[in-house]
Amino acid sequence: MNARRLVALALGLLPALVPAVACSSIPELTFDDGDGGPDAPAGDARTDAPTSDGTVPTPDGTAPDAGNCPAACSKCTNGACVITCPGAKCGSTITCPPGQACVVDCSNPNSCQNKRVECASGEACTVNCAANRSCDTLTLEANGGKLCVRCEGGNMACDAVTCNVDGGATCNKTCGGGPVSCSNTCAGCATTSACP
Repeated sequence: MNARRLVALALGLLPALVPAVACSSIPELTFDDGDGGPDAPAGDARTDAPTSDGTVPTPDGTAPDAGNCPAACSKCTNGACVITCPGAKCGSTITCPPGQACVVDCSNPNSCQNKRVECASGEACTVNCAANRSCDTLTLEANGGKLCVRCEGGNMACDAVTCNVDGGATCNKTCGGGPVSCSNTCAGCATTSACP
């Protein structure tokens, strides 16, 4: 049978199939949310829609780590406080909350310029400098924790950053950005290809 005959046969059968498909009943799916009340149709459930910060909620509808996320954080991910700069939580002094790791994301040019980051005592603290001069003249206080400065942005992403490492703190920096990504930055910190 040639291709023209197959197409003609398919087109001839199409009118007979459309009413059968249109009249078939598809059961409405529901879910049990455990509250004992009426269940909503599955099509109305929005538990997989991203939140305003782009994260996908957990099955109970909350953002990841939302119940344990201190007010000082923009969001919490995998138990770490994430502070996004620029942003509402990014003031002239950025103070990481006690008792958890902290990540400060300086994602735009000059977004952490002339700021001060106070890492939580004894906790891991990572500062991501992801644009031209994003961490220009930034001051970092390790406070006895493990400090990591990632200078991965454009030119001079970490120009003249001061890292105060005391009380048993360790410090590493990566310099993978533009031609002069770590000029005059954190003299006492080890330069590595990736922070541990």
